[in-house]
Amino acid sequence: MRLSTVVSAAFLTLALPAPTAFAATPAGFSTTDPRHARLYVLEHQAFDLFNSDDYALSMSQKTRDAWNRLHAAAIRTKVDGKAHPLAGVALINLSSMDQIDGRNSDALTRSSDGLTLLAPYADAYPVAWMQGLSIKGFIQAALGDVTGAADTLAQASAYMDGYIARTPPDQQDESTQMLRSNIAFSHAQALTRLGRNDEAAEAQKASMEARILAAGPNSADTIGSYYSYAQMLARAD
Repeated sequence: MRLSTVVSAAFLTLALPAPTAFAATPAGFSTTDPRHARLYVLEHQAFDLFNSDDYALSMSQKTRDAWNRLHAAAIRTKVDGKAHPLAGVALINLSSMDQIDGRNSDALTRSSDGLTLLAPYADAYPVAWMQGLSIKGFIQAALGDVTGAADTLAQASAYMDGYIARTPPDQQDESTQMLRSNIAFSHAQALTRLGRNDEAAEAQKASMEARILAAGPNSADTIGSYYSYAQMLARAD
């Protein structure tokens, strides 16, 4: 789905292509295991719908049904006695749709459940893992659990920093940097609400720097990020 890149509480995550694994977790797991070819077909079908330029299609029941088919098939497919992690990927993308639709309770439940399924395989699906954390943190803040949100978003930011550090620059696209910026922005907002202004300013600086890489220094999105950083510097005196 092609979402606006404007800093907005309503649009925290971007739909991204399925990531390539950095490491198999646990040992022996592969995101391209030929025994799971049917899951990969369902995964690509769902991503194609969700990433559609047609917003109505990307948010349609047809897209939800595609993610639900992937989830159901992945739950039945066992890897070392556990559900295949694509079950978690499906729930996280459904939680993204819930968030955009304003269904916060559903988004929190699905993102939490998706992260639980995905946790042993986070390094194999790093973007889905970070998306899940970003959605969960944003919804926690929206529902009043600001301390929990700050903790969740700190985890997401730390993981993102590691992801960027180990990913070759030519594999870091605009969507990755925008996700990085959005996570840091939401983290900064949660820290501000907690009165942790120095930390909030640092988080907003990270968001601004990632947005410059994603959208350029003179885009409307980046200019908004400059203002947010200036406001947080003022609060931090």
